[in-house]
Amino acid sequence: MVKLTDEQVEYVLNEIKARGVTIEDLQYNLLDHMCCIIENEMRDEDDFYQFVNAVFPRFFNENLVEIEKETILLVTFKNYYAMKKTMYLTSVLVTAFMILFSLFKIFHLPGAGALFVITVVLFSSLFLPLVILIKLKDESKKTEKMVYSFGFLLGISTSIGVLFKLMHWPYAGILMLSGVSIFTFIYVPLYYITQSRTTKDKYQTILLSILMFTVGGLMFALFDLKH
Repeated sequence: MVKLTDEQVEYVLNEIKARGVTIEDLQYNLLDHMCCIIENEMRDEDDFYQFVNAVFPRFFNENLVEIEKETILLVTFKNYYAMKKTMYLTSVLVTAFMILFSLFKIFHLPGAGALFVITVVLFSSLFLPLVILIKLKDESKKTEKMVYSFGFLLGISTSIGVLFKLMHWPYAGILMLSGVSIFTFIYVPLYYITQSRTTKDKYQTILLSILMFTVGGLMFALFDLKH
């Protein structure tokens, strides 16, 4: 077991800083781990500088700054993984309630309305907001974050409008028409423009945009604009 000198410890610290780690606490935590590894594994005949360069790749896949990014991610989104689990659980519940609602609706069983209300509430107040938050974390470009958030908010508005429509509540038509109209004639072109500039798969962007526009157009055609 070797004992590192102050100069060698300072060299390791400077290397950590030079490789992109800027958080001071993280710098010294990495320094402590690396010095322990070096002192325990390096032999007297080993070259110190070569051994240090061989130790660094143990802490990352591509570069050391990945650790800092992950640290920032965990600090900023400390509930990120809990949010993802909640989103997956909510998606299962929404699917289950929607299937139950469909069966109750087909066989004219009591409770179909309550099941549909629960489904829409879970979908619009829990599932979609969680999707927005997770998507904001995953996307790095501000423009794409705004576009996706806009689309999910339209989804929330439209789903609430469908709920109002089936429950015969007031303002259902306004909610549904505004949601479908904005989605079809504003969001879809906006999505196509932003995605075509950033994504490499132009064909998929065109195909998805046409699909969304067609579905939105068919829904828009169902409205009686005379009233």
